[in-house]
Amino acid sequence: MRKLFILFTMMILAVLTSCSDKDANPAKFIVGFAQNAYILENFAGATTTVRIVSSSPAEADLSVPFTLTGEGAEDLSVSANLFKFKAGDSSAEITISRKKVSKSKNATMTLTNANGVRLGLMDYIQVVLTGPNVYSFTNNHDKLAIRKSYEITMETATGARFNFPNTTVYDIAVDEASTAVEGIDFEFVNGKKAIFPAGKNTGQVSIQYLQKREGHDKIVLRMAKNESLISGNNPTLTINIAGPSDFSGTWKFAGVLNSTWLYDGLRLSDTLLVTGTPENDYFTFKGDNNSYQFTPHFSGKLKNYFTAAGTAINLGTRPEMLQEKGGTPPPKVDLTVLKMENVNLNISPTDKTIGNYRVGFFMRNNSTTNQEELIMTIYEYKPTDTTPGEWGSWADTYNLMVDAGDDPVMLSFPIRIAFTRKE
Repeated sequence: MRKLFILFTMMILAVLTSCSDKDANPAKFIVGFAQNAYILENFAGATTTVRIVSSSPAEADLSVPFTLTGEGAEDLSVSANLFKFKAGDSSAEITISRKKVSKSKNATMTLTNANGVRLGLMDYIQVVLTGPNVYSFTNNHDKLAIRKSYEITMETATGARFNFPNTTVYDIAVDEASTAVEGIDFEFVNGKKAIFPAGKNTGQVSIQYLQKREGHDKIVLRMAKNESLISGNNPTLTINIAGPSDFSGTWKFAGVLNSTWLYDGLRLSDTLLVTGTPENDYFTFKGDNNSYQFTPHFSGKLKNYFTAAGTAINLGTRPEMLQEKGGTPPPKVDLTVLKMENVNLNISPTDKTIGNYRVGFFMRNNSTTNQEELIMTIYEYKPTDTTPGEWGSWADTYNLMVDAGDDPVMLSFPIRIAFTRKE
């Protein structure tokens, strides 16, 4: 009987001791992750905020440690090594960031025990590092005249749009299907790279024309092999080398280039004859080097010269001194001379001498804006404007130049107008 009493007493003490220990650490503060997975897209700097929540507000400042394990752990950086609750908080957050692009990987974040904290059922999560981004050239075919930049758009593997946080560069490859030879027929302006500016998901690769050779006028570009990239709708871009004498496209008014030179030489304003804006004054050339269909869309005074659509026939080239550039001698270019239909020689809304007349063109790359420009040179014209200037009117100037014997009469006083491509 005494033995039974002793055994019973020992059992009671054991129960009381167990209850006493539990009361000493009641672990009322239960924590767990707010969701079971977080996704990081495939670009360096991609971030997400990981959140843990508690069953009740913290009574005092508390910290909850965690571990990161798995293949993707080495590719992650964290904003803090602990989830920190301040008194009164019911949630805590840290930010995780992706260090680099890579194949698909996973990491596991696991909460670990801490004083005053009990882990709930959601004590671990998966961090998914998505696989290759998807690239696509904006177009699958294009042309190269002098210099041009071609766009490439990047999306995540899940089809989401994103912005690179920092300037990002990818290598470009010239595909074996190309017939043009790098360094002979064309060259890359900024290296064989696609450059994506910070804050953008669209990058550019820029190419410079060198020459056009029959049978060697096709460039095919693709992204270089990279485990972090796969191709989208337009995996390659085929560029036909057109050269600087191919004016096909739509061109918008950018301004008169030799205004100051004309005024210094004639004391006359070019705006008496030519005005325009990029939004309302443009034209289209459709065709090839031999002939074009010309379609004008002018709201300014150029509509007084180009009165209607028509054909423009290539008459060949002739040298042109760019007097407005200065120098001894001034720089020279080859003008491509087009004979254009429906031109009003008088550049006047009232006086009409309409026929087929010569207009010169050449292309250049603007070193300041890095834009391709088509330069129009109006030199076959017979102005009838009588607005007086310091030395007479445009009509007076024409009458004086008749005696100079130039063909055409105003050859020495061309009006030079810049146009840029209208996208």
